[in-house]
Parts: sequence; C-alpha cells; structure tokens
Amino acid sequence: MANEQLIGSYIEWGMDYIDRGFEPYLLTAKFNPLLGSSEAVGKQMMHAVERAYGIMLTHHFRRPKKEHIADLPFWIVAEDWPVPKRDRDHIHDVVPNDGRHMHALAFKPPNSRMRGCMADYLEDHQSLYSGRNRPIWHLHGERITYDEGKAMGYGLKALTRGWIDNDAVTVLPRRHKEMRGQWD
Repeated sequence: MANEQLIGSYIEWGMDYIDRGFEPYLLTAKFNPLLGSSEAVGKQMMHAVERAYGIMLTHHFRRPKKEHIADLPFWIVAEDWPVPKRDRDHIHDVVPNDGRHMHALAFKPPNSRMRGCMADYLEDHQSLYSGRNRPIWHLHGERITYDEGKAMGYGLKALTRGWIDNDAVTVLPRRHKEMRGQWD
C-alpha cells in the first residue's frame, strides 16, 4: 500500500475517534541525547513514548485494564525530523539525535477522568514524563481545533516524505495481553 493511502487510512481512523467524541491532540516528544545506533535510538525513543502513554493512561482511568480497549486513549506515533524553517529552532531541539523526535496523534476519550485540556495537563505534569535524567527532554501537547485532517497529516509527515515506512508507526493501545507488565 502506498504511503499516501496509509496516511489516508490513519487520518480516517483518527476521524472515526473524533466522531465518537474523542478530543484530538498533536503531541511532540523531544529527547535528550540518546546513545547507540540509529535503530537503538529509535527503540529508546519509542519505549519512552510508550512509557508516557502508560503514565497518562492511569490519569485517564483509575483501572485501565477494566476498560474496553476501544474506550482507552488512542495514539498514532511516528518518528520525525526537523524541516528547514524561516524561524530557527532552538539549538536543543535540533542538536540531540540530529533533531529526531516523535509525534503522536493522541485522542482523549470522552469518559476520561482527566478534566480539562490534555495540553494543559501535560504542562502541569511535565516532571512525570520528562527531565534532564530521562529520555524525553520535553513532551508538548497542542489541541487540534480545526482542519483535523491537515494536522494529522503533519504528525505523519515523515511517512509522507518516505523518511520512514509503516513499520515505524506505532498504534497505542495494544491489546490488554500485550500491556500486562509493561504499563503496570
């Protein structure tokens, strides 16, 4: 399947969640310098994002394993790299790991116990997810309030440009059996 078809499928999937009352967000995880090969760095980054999902999961639901998997927060996660811009990025954003970062199209469930905007929640609870001694340097959230398809396409632009293939896109949550022990 061509990348454009895949992106269209991911966007359609996200729109289905929006139609079910989920709030869409674009999350960006920027990382501290990580050691190892490009593949090892990618695995460390994905593990850190999965850990962030697990932490946030318990802020959405007291007992996430008791919830139906379709009611859990839904994330589509992909790697990304900076692109040339008029305004220069901060040096900490582009130097570590050659600017490699992660985007997550995150959908907050309507029955979540997390009140308010997930972006505000992230800013208020940043120390749970990031810091000097953690893989993630900063986890930023922005609520998608208009042109959802375009925003979701932006989150998957590395797939559009052929920098990654579909194997580098991760969908969370996984099945309950796969989560056992990982997010406890």
